[in-house]
Amino acid sequence: EVHTELEESWIKSVTRVKAGQPYIDVEYTVGPVPIEDGIGKEVITRFHTNIKNNDLFYTDSNGRDFMKRKRSYRPTWDLEEFEFVAGNYYPVNTAIYIEDEDASLCVLVD
Repeated sequence: EVHTELEESWIKSVTRVKAGQPYIDVEYTVGPVPIEDGIGKEVITRFHTNIKNNDLFYTDSNGRDFMKRKRSYRPTWDLEEFEFVAGNYYPVNTAIYIEDEDASLCVLVD
């Protein structure tokens, strides 16, 4: 079990790896978010993996079915992307996952 407190003392995490389990458990505590500086803040988690998913990923649709997505692509119109990062954020209520022929990574929301 690893406890992490970032420079910003209002963000903490606990990572648990259990022997014999095919998953890790990451628990976050965020807040209170400081607002005194008048600058908006977004807290994200970034995972790095060797999965070759060809920019394809799947997000839940309001906790129901999964929707296939492709980074920087919209199926019904030609996307002119001016905000690359913001243009690739999707709401996730239940789960998001990526996969290739050999492995998959799924992030579940508690």
